Amino acid sequence: MAVLGAGGQGFIRQIVFADSVSWTPPFSCKAIVTVIGAGASGGAAKGSGCTAASGGGAGGTVTSLLTLSDSVSYTVTVGAGGAAVTQNDVGATAGNAGNNSVFSGTGITTMTASGGGAGAATRNASAQAVASGASGGSATGGNIANETGGGSGTVTTGGSSPSVPLAGASGGGAPAIKGIAHSSGTVNVTDGGGSNKASATGGAGIGGASGNATAHSIATGGGGAWGASANDASAGGAGMDGGDMSAGTPSILDVAGGGVASNGASTPYAGGGTGGNNRSDTSYEIATPTLFAGGGGRAVGTGTIVTQSGVGALGGGGSGGAANYSQNTNSSAGGGGLIVVQIIEIF
Repeated sequence: MAVLGAGGQGFIRQIVFADSVSWTPPFSCKAIVTVIGAGASGGAAKGSGCTAASGGGAGGTVTSLLTLSDSVSYTVTVGAGGAAVTQNDVGATAGNAGNNSVFSGTGITTMTASGGGAGAATRNASAQAVASGASGGSATGGNIANETGGGSGTVTTGGSSPSVPLAGASGGGAPAIKGIAHSSGTVNVTDGGGSNKASATGGAGIGGASGNATAHSIATGGGGAWGASANDASAGGAGMDGGDMSAGTPSILDVAGGGVASNGASTPYAGGGTGGNNRSDTSYEIATPTLFAGGGGRAVGTGTIVTQSGVGALGGGGSGGAANYSQNTNSSAGGGGLIVVQIIEIF
């Protein structure tokens, strides 16, 4: 059992489960339980012509106010993130779905937060390539909220001359930590700027989507914990350092942050997605999001580097898709799920 947080003014004790375990409360209590499904991995595509890969969807979020008994052993099942995908040969491989997180036991309604849907990938040597956006995981059993996770943006590469080499990848989705889930932006890479062009979108944040990439040679910033990032721009979404202090509660669920610029080199604050990346040199690798948010998409139209998308953050974030004209291409793993128990009253 991994305990990642504890204590606070708004509750007596906070326990964060990052691993599956059978758990008996040390005392009978009233608690708010939040269950988050795991994020999925994005797809990966490699080859000449048009390549497209979408990011993975985020896990669902279930919240309940429960009475827990010190005589009951509750089953805590924390879903693993969707496994990373490697595409070394010419072709395309879809990502892997995230796994479900479940909280169950005698006397309570089972809470199930499904894992996010897998990202798609397509490669066409002489035709337009389209990778459909992934769906977020569903949520059932909550008496406060059942929120579907954020999805990923659809990726379209190719236009009037679809044989022109073009690559596109979208970021991963973010779960509904603040009550509304957000998706990554869409990608539309046309052939208007010539061959070997690439565009990507950032990962979604818990407070906003990442911007769309509506033309070639664009990489958008990640969504923030307090707002979306703009279309066709590298700046991240709105956030602030230090967390949401309005309730005076240091809860792992009270986070704030912002996305990063398109080079993906900076780590966002908690809750912010990482930016998309369309650079072809190794000095700009995508950073890892801190909590909950989606990883940035990575698309490379030329060069000799291995392409690696942004990983999904712990807490159900989806990883980005990855697309490359000629080199090995990898999407990262989705973020694992979490289960948070906030004890607010002891009997």
